[in-house]
Amino acid sequence: MKLRPLLAVIIFLAFSCKKSENKPENKRDPEILITELTSSLVSADSISHFTSALKNINLSTEETAEGITVFAPLNDLDKVDNSLTFQASKVSQEATVMESPAPGGLPDAVLRDHIVKGVHKLADLTDGKILTGLNGKKLRISRIGDNLWINNIAIGGKEIVSNTNQVVYVVKASLENTSSETIFRFTEEQYPLALAVIKTSLSDWQERLVVLDALISHDVEIEAIPQYRFNYLNIGNFQFTASHQVILNIWREGYSTISGLNALEAKLSELHSDSRERHAQLKAIRAYVYLQLLAYFENIPLKKSNAIPWVESNTNRPAVFRYITDQLGSAARSITESTADRTLLNKTSIKVIQAKAALLEKDYQKVLDLTNQVINSNKYELEAPALRFSTNREMIWEDSAEKSTNIKSYFWNREKLPYLRLTEVYLMNIEANLVLQNPVAAQTTYALLMQRNGIQGPNVNMNVLRDFWTSEMNREGSLFPNLLRWGTAADMLAPKGFIEAKHRRMPIPVAELALNKNLVQNQFYQ
Repeated sequence: MKLRPLLAVIIFLAFSCKKSENKPENKRDPEILITELTSSLVSADSISHFTSALKNINLSTEETAEGITVFAPLNDLDKVDNSLTFQASKVSQEATVMESPAPGGLPDAVLRDHIVKGVHKLADLTDGKILTGLNGKKLRISRIGDNLWINNIAIGGKEIVSNTNQVVYVVKASLENTSSETIFRFTEEQYPLALAVIKTSLSDWQERLVVLDALISHDVEIEAIPQYRFNYLNIGNFQFTASHQVILNIWREGYSTISGLNALEAKLSELHSDSRERHAQLKAIRAYVYLQLLAYFENIPLKKSNAIPWVESNTNRPAVFRYITDQLGSAARSITESTADRTLLNKTSIKVIQAKAALLEKDYQKVLDLTNQVINSNKYELEAPALRFSTNREMIWEDSAEKSTNIKSYFWNREKLPYLRLTEVYLMNIEANLVLQNPVAAQTTYALLMQRNGIQGPNVNMNVLRDFWTSEMNREGSLFPNLLRWGTAADMLAPKGFIEAKHRRMPIPVAELALNKNLVQNQFYQ
C-alpha cells in the first residue's frame, strides 16, 4: 500500500516529461526564427551577402514576438534593371548595395534598418504607409498597383518568403543611407510602365472571370477544360459557397486593379504635361472593372480610396451604377479618337462600354443609339470567321498581355482574348431593335453578320438571336448576364442546380465580410 504514492509520483513525472517533450516549438523564438529564415533563403543567391550577415544577428524575444518582415537588398545592383525606381533626391541616390568583399560582416545596426516588427504581407504595404525598422529607422512605402518602393528603393516582385511568422522582400539597394522624408516625383517615363502593370493585372482578372462565366452559363463544361477542374470545382453545378477561392480571387483581383488605377491616377498630378487623356483612360478602365463586378456580384462597394481597412458599404447599387456612367461620360469628353493602339480605350470603345452598361439596365433606346454610332463610325470592320482573332480590324479593345497556357488552351489556342470586339456591338444592336419593335433594322444588321459568315440565315427573332449570340461569342465571357437578361437562365440552368433567386448573383466572399463589417452578404448565401 505504501508503494501507491511513489507510483503516482512516478506516473506524474513520466507524464509531465512526455508533455514537455511534445511541447511545440515557439516559431517566433529569435534563434528558431532566424535559423528557419536563413535556411529558407539558402538558395537565394542574389541576396546571399545579406543572408550570411543575418545568421549572426542578435534579436530579442520582444522584437520577434509579432513575427518579422525583412527587406533584403541585392548583392550587386549593376545586374538589375532599375527603370521602375522613382526619380530620387540626392539622399536616396546615395543608397548603397551590399559590399561584396565582406559577406556576413554587416553590423547589426545596418541589418536592423532592413527588419520590421510584425508580418506585413503584400496587401498591407499600402501607399504612404510608414514602417519602423528595429533600429528606429522610418521606412515609407510608395505604391502604384503592384509596383512598390521603400524609401524610394524599388521592391522587386512579391514576397520570396511568406508565412505566419515572417515575410521577406527583395529590395534593389540597401536602405542604410535612405530617408522616409525623400520627396517622390512621378515621371513621364514611369507612367507607361505603371500602366503596363495595370494592364497585366486586368488581363489576369479577365481570364478568370471569362472562365467563371463559361462554367456558370454552361457555355462550356468543366470536363472540356481539365486544366481548370481543380480550381473551379463546384462552380458549374452551383454548389459553391461564399468561401470558394475562385470567387474570392475574382473579387480581390478586381478591386486590386481598381486600387492600382486609383493610385496611378493620384500620381498624375505630379506630371508637368497635360494629363487629361491619361485621366480619361484610367477612369474608363476603372468603370469597366466596376461594370463587370456589378454584372456578377450585383451588390458591390465603391472603393474611391486605398485606405485599409475597408469601410465602404455595398448596399447602394444605384449609386455604383451612377458612378460608372459618370466616369464613362467624363472619360468620353476628354479622350481622343485614336485607334492606333487597340490596347487603349478611345471615344468609340467607351461608347461600347456605355452600351454594355445600358444593356445591363435594359435601357434599349440608349443601347440602340450608342451601337448605331459605333457601327456608323466605320472605324472597325467585321472580319471573316477565320480572321476574327488574328487581325485587329474587328478588335475594339484588345488585351495586350501574353496569354497563359491554360487560357490559350481554353480559347482554342488563339493569341487574343479581346475585351470588346465589333461582333458584340452588332448583336447588342439587333437585340435593341427587336425589343424596340424595329424588325427591319434588326434584320438588316443580322444579315451583315450572316454575310460575314458566308451564309444566309433565317429571319431574326429573339430565339434566333439568342442561339446565334451564344455560338458567335463562345467562351468570350458575358453569357451569364445575357441569360439573366433574356429570362432563360432558370429554364436552361435549373437541371444543373441553378436557383435563380440565389445564383443570379455571386456571393460576397466570406473573407471580405470579415475585413469590412459594412459589407452585406447577398441574399440566400451565408
